[in-house]
This record gives sequence, C-alpha cells and structure tokens, in this order.
Amino acid sequence: MLLNHIGYAGESKRLDMAIDVCTQFEKKVVVTGRATGAKGSEFADYLLKALQDPQLERKWAGRA
Repeated sequence: MLLNHIGYAGESKRLDMAIDVCTQFEKKVVVTGRATGAKGSEFADYLLKALQDPQLERKWAGRA
C-alpha cells in the first residue's frame, strides 16, 4: 500500500500479485518457524524470483 501511496502503483500491483502467487497459489517455500520450514531469506529469494517472472500476471490472473 505504501508503494501505491507514494506513486508507484504499477510496482505495488506487481508486488501484491507476487505475494499472492507465493503465499496462496504456489506455496513452494513456506516459513513455519520450525526447523523443517524455510528461512526468511529463502522466502525473500522466492518472492524476488516471482517478481522477475514475465508470466507473473498470467499466473496471478489464472488463479485469482
């Protein structure tokens, strides 16, 4: 929401889509707080890869 507020509406929408894809649809990396879960840095890497994916909007629209 902050990105949208300061004038980066496109970036805000793309970040929202990436978060949805990573946390609701694909769930390839899950942070659980347990030894079997992913670390925060692993999730951050996953999120950054999703942001760079040219098919992000298609993935998001197909599942939303």
